[in-house]
Amino acid sequence: MTKNKQSVVGFKKSEVNFKDYLWFINEAENTENKIIFDKTFKDFKFQNFRLSHNNQNMDFYGEMRDSTYKDFNLKFESVDLAKVTPSLDSISLDGKLNGFVKFQQNNNYYKPLSNVRIDSLKINKFPVGDLYVLVEGDENFNTFQVDSYIVQKNAERFNINGSVNYKNDRSTMNMEANFNEFDLAPFGSLIGQVLSNVRGNATGSAAIRGLVNDPEIDGRLYLNDAGLKAPYLNVDYDFEKNAIVDITENQFLFRNIAITDTEFKTEGVLNGSIKHNVFANWELDLQVKTNNLLVLNTKDSEDAYYYGTAFLNGSGSIEGPIEALFVSVVGESEKNTSIKIPVSDSQDVGQKPYFTFIKEEDLLKEKLGKIKKE
Repeated sequence: MTKNKQSVVGFKKSEVNFKDYLWFINEAENTENKIIFDKTFKDFKFQNFRLSHNNQNMDFYGEMRDSTYKDFNLKFESVDLAKVTPSLDSISLDGKLNGFVKFQQNNNYYKPLSNVRIDSLKINKFPVGDLYVLVEGDENFNTFQVDSYIVQKNAERFNINGSVNYKNDRSTMNMEANFNEFDLAPFGSLIGQVLSNVRGNATGSAAIRGLVNDPEIDGRLYLNDAGLKAPYLNVDYDFEKNAIVDITENQFLFRNIAITDTEFKTEGVLNGSIKHNVFANWELDLQVKTNNLLVLNTKDSEDAYYYGTAFLNGSGSIEGPIEALFVSVVGESEKNTSIKIPVSDSQDVGQKPYFTFIKEEDLLKEKLGKIKKE
């Protein structure tokens, strides 16, 4: 009980288990972690309430008086991002969280403010850079200005700025994202094992509009020093300079990108899209046209259904969800093509049609037949 006859609740050293990590309340066992309140339960003061774990600290303090006055403060000091953020199926986040979040209210006047920094941010273990986020709300608590950017190797490579508005029970956004030689490597980890060695940098911009939980995105990126690898085919391709990739809320669109295989320097043209649902449930719809392009370069192994080297004159496509891709090729092989199919059990192979060979004229007849039916 205080001199003003207010009640005091103090916290001794206590344990809290969150995401399988052990945190402590008042690990230092001092007298500062306490809550002071009056007998009407309308006025509260929070004094130096600390949650700690391995030199990582989250401090909360402030006060409130009935429903007209609030002054809340939350500080972060070297907090591991992975230990305080929700677990996601396809994305893991790492980094050190520092900064503060403040909220003030005096009758109908509001002053929300957040300024946080994530040092050494990683997405799926790939370094992204240092992320800075500043959010400031207006006095009506309806509009929030956002200023965020990422620094890679001492240079600002990405920023997103704009506003978030809350009106009529709807949250909408009006944001602009800008890329300046932004490293593409972290994006490859989101797709999984179907495509690897995603590399290069992106420069461009995107507009983000509409509902916060379902925004529309319209942007264009120009890629340089870019490329990727298809591990199952063991082929690696470089993209042409200033390769164009358009982005929307649910796909990346490849626009007539000249590609060159990195081993034999054969060439082709890539079109199509990579689709996703909030960076999950990835699907490919990619097409390649070429006069001579390396499309297979694998060696024999115990679980190989086929192996060898193949050069294509024609077109090919890869379609479907990444868990069940369908590969289609129309064309002819070029010089130095050599594909081998190991046969260890003829009956087993006969029951599993991994390959279907169709003459080009038969394929055209099949397509014409489908058109007539439609």
